[in-house]
Amino acid sequence: MRSVESASTSAGASPLVRIRSLLPGLAKAEQRVARVVLDDPATISHRSITE
Repeated sequence: MRSVESASTSAGASPLVRIRSLLPGLAKAEQRVARVVLDDPATISHRSITE
């Protein structure tokens, strides 16, 4: 798994860029969540954790 710290401290990197860069190193369940975020970032803040 890649370092979350190194990805999160990248100057000027948007959250979506960071998620995309970390995707290959995430666990399968985390990858599913990341893909939902990447597929529809505009509505993700309005969704519940169970969706």
